[in-house]
Amino acid sequence: MNEEYMKVKKLRDLDEACSELERELNVRARCFPRWIAEGKVNRIDGQDRLDRLASALAFLEREEVAALLTNKELDKGEKKV
Repeated sequence: MNEEYMKVKKLRDLDEACSELERELNVRARCFPRWIAEGKVNRIDGQDRLDRLASALAFLEREEVAALLTNKELDKGEKKV
């Protein structure tokens, strides 16, 4: 397999990052029950991975809101301290 294919080529913006995390969270939520039944992942690890992914998404969404609020304040000419 071509190793270049798997390297990060472009960093995406926050909206795209959140969208991808949400997509991956939905895929895993659908697939983990089957993977657990097939023995590919155990229930504790599967739940831990879902929790970590959901936490990453929640963190980025909070950062997105904070960035939007900061930009609104700057647009109004207010100084952020």
